[in-house]
Amino acid sequence: MVMNMRIHYPKKNQNSSDETKKILRIESYQNSSLKYKIPLKINDKISDCLVDLGCETTLIRLSDAQRLQVKWEPVEGPILSGFGNTRFRPIGLAFANIEIQGVTEENVEILIVDDMHINSPILLGHTFTERPTIQIIKTETDVIFRKVNNNKTCKCVLKCIKDVTIPTGNIKAIPVSSNESYSGKVYVNGSVRAYKSKEHYLLPGEYCISEGLGSVLVQNIGEQYITFKYGDLITRAFKIDDILQINQIEVTESLSDIPLINISNTITVEEKNKLECLLQEYKSCFSNNLSELGFTTETEMVFTNSVLGIGPDFTTNRSVSTSNMGISRDHWHKRRATGGKRAPIRKKRKYELGRPAANTKLGSQRIHLVRARGGNIKYRALRLDTGNFAWGSECATRKTRIIDVVYNASNNELVRTKTLVKNAIVVVDATPFRQWYESHYLLPLGRKKGAKLTEAEEAIINKKRSKKTAKKYLSRQRLSKVEAALEEQFHTGRLLACVASRPGQCGRADGYVLEGKELEFYLRKIKSKRAK
Repeated sequence: MVMNMRIHYPKKNQNSSDETKKILRIESYQNSSLKYKIPLKINDKISDCLVDLGCETTLIRLSDAQRLQVKWEPVEGPILSGFGNTRFRPIGLAFANIEIQGVTEENVEILIVDDMHINSPILLGHTFTERPTIQIIKTETDVIFRKVNNNKTCKCVLKCIKDVTIPTGNIKAIPVSSNESYSGKVYVNGSVRAYKSKEHYLLPGEYCISEGLGSVLVQNIGEQYITFKYGDLITRAFKIDDILQINQIEVTESLSDIPLINISNTITVEEKNKLECLLQEYKSCFSNNLSELGFTTETEMVFTNSVLGIGPDFTTNRSVSTSNMGISRDHWHKRRATGGKRAPIRKKRKYELGRPAANTKLGSQRIHLVRARGGNIKYRALRLDTGNFAWGSECATRKTRIIDVVYNASNNELVRTKTLVKNAIVVVDATPFRQWYESHYLLPLGRKKGAKLTEAEEAIINKKRSKKTAKKYLSRQRLSKVEAALEEQFHTGRLLACVASRPGQCGRADGYVLEGKELEFYLRKIKSKRAK
C-alpha cells in the first residue's frame, strides 16, 4: 500500500557559523496546495483534513481520533509505506460517516496512526475519494466534491420500426422505438455486430428519444446489402439522467471553535481578535515549523515587546524518545523483547560503529582523516570549494573554483543545502579553461565582439612567432570549433559540470564539463525546474 505523505523526524540543532543561511521565497500569490485543505464532518463533528488523491487509505491521528470520539479497534496491519519508503503499522481501524461539502458517505474505513506520521489531523484517501458515487472536480483554486448517481443497470431496448436497407460502406439512420414510453437521452456503446451476412457497426454516442421514438446510426461494413426488418433488435442503450448540480455553501460558526493557534491566557479578548485577524489576512505567509522555511540572514524577526502567545511544540508528543537515539550498528545495547537488559559479552568493535554521512558542503576546504580497516585512511571532505574538472572534447583538465550546486537527480534538498555528492551538477568558473583555449589555439573564446584584450592577453594571442610555430597554431585552429551551447556558457564565465568523484571518501570534488547531449539534457532539466 503506497500513499503520499511527508514524515518529519526530529533532528538535532546543528548551528554552524560557517554555513550560509538561506530561506525559501515567500510569494504574494496564493499557494495552490491550500485547496486540498478542506474542513469535514466525521460523525457530525467538524475537523480539518488534507485531501490526498494518491493515498490508498484514509488516516487519522490518534489524538484527533480521541478528540472526535471515534470508536476503533486495535489492529496489527496492514503495513503502510510513506514518504521515503518508511514503513509503519496502524494502531487501529474504525468505520465512520464522513461529510465534506455536503456529500456524505457512510461506513468509511479509517486507519488510526501515531501523530508523528502525518501532519494533518485527517488524511482523506481512496476509501472516500474513489467511491463510485463520488465525483471530484479540480480547478486552479478549488477541489469540488459531488454526489453522482451510479445506477447504470437500467437499459432501454431499441427495436427497428421500419424496413431499412443499407448499401455496402454506407451509413444510415434506422428509426427505432423503445420498450417503454421514454423521453430523454440514451447512450449507445459502439460495437461491431458480426452476424452472418449482416456485419455492421453501431456508431456510439448519445441519442435523443422522444416518447419512445428515435433514430440510431448504423454503418454497413460487410460485402452485401443489409436489410433491417420491422421488430429487429438494434441494441440496448443506457438511460442518461439530466441532473442539475447546485453548489450549496453552508456557513457554520462551529469551525471557529477549533483552536488554530495556542495563545497565552494573559492577553485580552480584543488583542486575541486582532491577532487572529492578522494571521487570517496573511495566512499564506506562515508555515507549521522551521523546517519548511529554512534559515536566512537576509531577514530577521525580532520581538520588540513581550511575546503574546506560545506556539505549539512540534518536538514533543512523539511516541519514540529521541534522547538516546544513535546510529550504532550493534545489537548489544538493546534490551530483550521482555524488557530485560542484555549483558554485553565483549567490548565494542570498530565495524559496529555507525558513521554519519559526510554531507560535503560548498565552502572553504575542510577535510577529516578517518582510519579505515587495515590502517588505510579515508579523506572525509566536510567542505570543498575547488576541484579538477576535465574538458573531454579538448583533452584538457584544469583546477577551478566550484561556484554553486544547481541540480541533483536524487534529491532537491541536496541542491538547497549546496551538498557536493557524486553526480551532482555544479557550476564552475570558466576562466582556467578559457585561458588554456586561448593559449592553445591563439583564438579568443567567450568574448563580446569588439571587446578589448588586456595587455597580458594581447601578449599571448598577438605575439610574434616563427613561421614553423605559426603553422602549428594554424593547423590547430582548424579543429578549434566549440559547440554553441558551450560557447554561450563561456560568455557568462560559468560552465556546467558533473562531479564524478566521491567527496566523502576521497576528499576531492573532481569531475568533467558537460557537453553534447548530456549538456542539453541537464539544461532542459534545470529550465523546467526553475519554471515550476
